[in-house]
Amino acid sequence: MRPPASSPSADDTLARFVRLPENRSAWLAIQREVRRMVRGRRSSRLLCLHGGPGTGKTHLASGMLERVMQQLPGVSVRQLSAADYERLSAEGRPGSTIGTSQASFRMEESAGDSSGTVAGESPDLLDAQIELESLRDCDLLVVEDLQHLSDRASASLSNLFDHRQSRGRGVVLTCSPGPGLLTHLSRRLTSRMAGGLVVHLEPLSPRSRRRMVRQWIESRRLHVTPAVIHWIADHGQGGGARPLLGAVNQLEQLARLHPPPLDLPLVTGPALNLPLESGSDLERIAFRVAEQYRLPLALVRSRSRHQHAVLPRQVAMYLARQITNHSLVQIGGYFGGRDHATVLHACRKMEQRLETDVGFVAMIRSLQSELS
Repeated sequence: MRPPASSPSADDTLARFVRLPENRSAWLAIQREVRRMVRGRRSSRLLCLHGGPGTGKTHLASGMLERVMQQLPGVSVRQLSAADYERLSAEGRPGSTIGTSQASFRMEESAGDSSGTVAGESPDLLDAQIELESLRDCDLLVVEDLQHLSDRASASLSNLFDHRQSRGRGVVLTCSPGPGLLTHLSRRLTSRMAGGLVVHLEPLSPRSRRRMVRQWIESRRLHVTPAVIHWIADHGQGGGARPLLGAVNQLEQLARLHPPPLDLPLVTGPALNLPLESGSDLERIAFRVAEQYRLPLALVRSRSRHQHAVLPRQVAMYLARQITNHSLVQIGGYFGGRDHATVLHACRKMEQRLETDVGFVAMIRSLQSELS
């Protein structure tokens, strides 16, 4: 029996989510699934959130995990990207029945070997199989960026969903296009997705962008003129929130150097340069680095300071600086809305490591050659 549920924090990820007409349905769906789990009810329906970059899919999915773990101590949750799932599926395939029936491991010791290793199966294979098994049995599973899944992994993922559905265990999916547009995936998988609750997060309207910028500015107690809010909302590229957040982060830096209120002439000068939305070259670099370190793309791009995310993010920033023509501000904006000084620091850290770590030099050169 689980301990009684605790009350949600007023400052957790879901509480900080800016609710707008474009994302209200998705926010309500997440809240409903959280309540269902907290009340001990099982869910046999997939929840699929789809929309363009920066519309809030990852924020909502991560917020749901955080809220569930907060209110249900001891609950088991897993979050990974579709690319990570495909890698695990490939690594765990030899000799494994995971995805079709209960996994069974051949635990026969090789003749004369008392070390406890498994005959014919490498430690990496067993690790992958154990990890896949945890995806079957956890209380809540989040799989992100289904658009990056290949067709060859569709069957095993469909089997995973069927297994979890039969046991009433929650699944949340995110993807850019809706299930009907994922034509490269098997019909079996897309029909499973379409059969669940599918919620579209729409691009932000100009009014919603201004509201979002205003709320972020007020939460940080920044003093700006109304014209600044309108200018940032109107000039951030794309319909998502990331470039807006990057601009607000830069405003916070400006506020430390200039007396309030920050006005339009200051903001539109060289001091502030709006970051890019998810540019294809930056996304390609971030995706490859995330793959190299076996991390979700969202974690590499996030503001998380977790030790597992810091080095890969610094590597991606360094490669972006070396390979692309984007400014430090634009690179920082893409990686969690960071300022130019953070990117410069990351590049210097990488340069220092390149002087002493031969293995690191080989990896960076390989990535540069592949991405250039």
